[in-house]
Amino acid sequence: MRYWRAAMRDLVTLPLTWWLLLGPILLTLLSVLANSVGTKGQAIGVSMVGTAVGQLQLLQAVAVGGTFAIFLGVLFATSAHRHRLASAYALVVPRRYHMTLARAAAVSLGGAGYALVSTLITLAGAAVLLVSHHDPLLLSGLQVAGVCFGALAIGALSALLGFVAGEVIRSQVAALVIVMVWVTLVQGALMVYANGIGRFLPIGGENALLQTPGAGFTPLAGLALLVGYAVAGMALLACLRRRDLA
Repeated sequence: MRYWRAAMRDLVTLPLTWWLLLGPILLTLLSVLANSVGTKGQAIGVSMVGTAVGQLQLLQAVAVGGTFAIFLGVLFATSAHRHRLASAYALVVPRRYHMTLARAAAVSLGGAGYALVSTLITLAGAAVLLVSHHDPLLLSGLQVAGVCFGALAIGALSALLGFVAGEVIRSQVAALVIVMVWVTLVQGALMVYANGIGRFLPIGGENALLQTPGAGFTPLAGLALLVGYAVAGMALLACLRRRDLA
């Protein structure tokens, strides 16, 4: 429990945690507003909230928090190395991997918090758009709940994967650049040009959890895929810890 409290204190007192939170807030608002431009029947700026596909696309703005959660994980891990906290932990913490687990759990909770912010903004914006356009909700309650739960899972697991990347790379700038290139370019390119490979990457699991048409997996399989990556990442950290001690 003391490791958990220390990890949460580190996360909450890290200024970057709160500055980065502006990202999902602003980008989710922009995503929702993009769906409010125009009215049905116009050739340009058509609002799609009156269709099931359009409502699903609007609802998928909940995933914005997960995009920033992975960077939260990177920053949380690399900040400890940058400010020599990792060295201090090594000296005073008898069970280093327990501290690593506590920090991983704390940043996962933070990532879920980012996703929750995006989810609340998206749901509020969607409600306003549906009422203002006098459109009925065409998605089932189970589908809405599934996408929202998927967003929370994506946020938590993305933050954890970012944490693993930060712990492995350790250099803050290098980790941010590598993760940014991976998230924005590599995964998307593989999904487009080598879908047989790309759908088994984390983005494939995310698409399944968000119920994106053509994802290739059920939401449950997508969750299992992301959890598998998270478990593999934590196993890698355990191996690296043993190597450091040796």
